[in-house]
Amino acid sequence: MSTYEIRQEAVKPTVPTLFIDLMTFIGTQPHGSLGWFDTFGPREIPPQWEPAAAERLNTHGFSFLELADGSMVVLLNTDVTGAPPAVVFLGSEGEHHTIGNSLEEFLVLWSKGETDVYDLDDEEIEGRASLAAWIKSRKIKTPKAADFDFGAWLAGDTASAAPAAEAAHRQPTADYEKLGPHVRKLVDMMGRRADDEALIDWVTNTLGKKAPKHTSSDSVNVSAPKVGIELVFSHNVRNEKYPPISKSARSFIPYLSYAWIREKIGEPVFGIDVKKGTEADVIKLLGDPDGYEPAFMSDNDPTVAYWHRVVDAAADVVVEIESDDGLGFVVRVMSSLALQEYPVVSTHLFLGWAATRGLLDEIRFAQHADLLAKVKSRQALGSDLLKAALPRGLWDSHLIDKPGLRRTAYQWSHNMAGLWITADLIKIFGSHRGPFGHDDPTVDNDSWENVDKAAPAFEKVFAQWL
Repeated sequence: MSTYEIRQEAVKPTVPTLFIDLMTFIGTQPHGSLGWFDTFGPREIPPQWEPAAAERLNTHGFSFLELADGSMVVLLNTDVTGAPPAVVFLGSEGEHHTIGNSLEEFLVLWSKGETDVYDLDDEEIEGRASLAAWIKSRKIKTPKAADFDFGAWLAGDTASAAPAAEAAHRQPTADYEKLGPHVRKLVDMMGRRADDEALIDWVTNTLGKKAPKHTSSDSVNVSAPKVGIELVFSHNVRNEKYPPISKSARSFIPYLSYAWIREKIGEPVFGIDVKKGTEADVIKLLGDPDGYEPAFMSDNDPTVAYWHRVVDAAADVVVEIESDDGLGFVVRVMSSLALQEYPVVSTHLFLGWAATRGLLDEIRFAQHADLLAKVKSRQALGSDLLKAALPRGLWDSHLIDKPGLRRTAYQWSHNMAGLWITADLIKIFGSHRGPFGHDDPTVDNDSWENVDKAAPAFEKVFAQWL
């Protein structure tokens, strides 16, 4: 059986002795036994990842593990006096985060499958016990080190710009009181910022994990299988009560926004056994399903029964149960789906047309009622409304809540189920090569003349709701 290839390139800064020993060990391990990578060892970080930061990254560190999608794991000197080099992740799409505050901490996390790098944590990887044994044989201990904010380091920030976390207003409902103590505690934590002291204490001392200090990509998962909880921290919760909180020019403080409940939780949810419960049990205790929905966003066949219970009215926290292939239990902050997170002319055209056809939820535009009225009367443009009222883009909840409308709008915006706004508008306006190499409609403004040209395509998609 082949082993991992070891790379021996000369890089600066000097490679630590522990890392040299690690390369020797990795080179003896069967390929695939520690993760889905081929080569291990120091190399320069390609400038394409972040041209503005390439020189600084390579002055302070080096990549030592590259994944199939182009992501890299990097050992980086942090500029903090007395602090050990940290291990950080450079994602193929520009995302980034700290994996470990030291090489030693990274190795321990790797041996447990808890790096938050899928290609190192995948359950099918079977050789991590050998890494754990090597760590034990070397008597490696994790040094004390402050949490390293890689996003702030990249931006050159010396301190967090984020305002201090404030106590959130909570309003537990009658359904909250029907939950067991562990799930109630989870509900209490839901919606809190990752720098909230109570949340940090719970994640650290109850779950035995670490709350992420920041996010750069949309979200970070924290899994605690021994207590039956998997958490999602995200800075992009599409709910006006949860605005993005900048920590630095490149990072955010996330919220605890979503959680899966597993059987190890050790208590029922609304009286339903998490491991052995059936759909009949849920119906007996909660009544008929609140509705049925497709299993995937690209589908339209409603086969999955669901029950939805608000457990904190002020924080918009709900408990959801789904019956598909068995029961699934989720606690989450209610949030919308992005139709167009980064609006373009196509979005402006649709927004103007939707306003004139009564498809916008006017309650969501109450603070801009006068401007909405001008758009409806064609005295202002869809782009004017989006700029003033939708700083985080167009969401499905900005449309009226008629059965199937929001789902169709999402599919149409994301090229699903045979629907795609871009293709529809290319048929009308022609195409040109866009900034990311894809064909875009050749239309550069959302004048009412252009809205009228696009209207037949919009009406064809949304005819049943007009």
